[in-house]
Amino acid sequence: MNDEDAKQILKDLLKEETNYMDHYKQKLYEARFEQIENRFQPLLEYMSELWSQDAEGFSLHAHEWAEELTETAERLVQKQKENGRKRAWREWLDQKRAVMALYVLPILEKQHRDYADVFMEELFTLWNETFPSHQVLKATYGEIMQGFKKRGFGCYITSAVCSAMNRADDCYELSAFRKFRDDYLLEQPDGDGLIREYYETAPKIVKAIDESDDAEQIYCQIWEHYLLPCLEEIEAGENEACKKRYAEMVRELEQEFLTEDDMVV
Repeated sequence: MNDEDAKQILKDLLKEETNYMDHYKQKLYEARFEQIENRFQPLLEYMSELWSQDAEGFSLHAHEWAEELTETAERLVQKQKENGRKRAWREWLDQKRAVMALYVLPILEKQHRDYADVFMEELFTLWNETFPSHQVLKATYGEIMQGFKKRGFGCYITSAVCSAMNRADDCYELSAFRKFRDDYLLEQPDGDGLIREYYETAPKIVKAIDESDDAEQIYCQIWEHYLLPCLEEIEAGENEACKKRYAEMVRELEQEFLTEDDMVV
């Protein structure tokens, strides 16, 4: 393997038509993660080889690979824009952000090796500088899997609030929000993008709240200020109002509980 081969492995993920969010369910995600991790093995082995030969010079390789990937993404975005499809490039970039956040960065972090950490930081920094409106958050494979197991798929904040209120995972409230997500939000033109961003952000918000001394009180306030009104809007058939309120909740909780290193700007 050489540097061009390394770059190609990364670029291939951008050029694939696969919607990786379709696999963001526990069993599907595990299998897809393993598949992509196996594809990364030659690259990881090459990184290890370069690191052993020249640890100080490795950062130059890492920067060039990250730069090649982000420049390729920029070219593909520009091509989408030139085709005149207004939302196409945003939807495409949302999908590729999911690839970075749910697979590439967690695969690198999972190695627990200095060379993988160096490349991860280069890629994280360059991607977020290049696409400030489509930044990625860092989440480990363990955090993502724990999110599935602890909070239930797709309703992290709502699940955390209901857990604090001693509600079961199949309670009326959670069932109503999941139905809203599946039957209404996913069908909206911007729904997939909103859900994708939420999946990247919400686990970090919940983790920050859980580490607070007054977590239970915070969850009660979230229920009173946001979720109860949302639930009432769902029950009244005012789904658009609920969507706006829920998005507002996530933005305000981001500002309150996430650091600059964690937040999507």
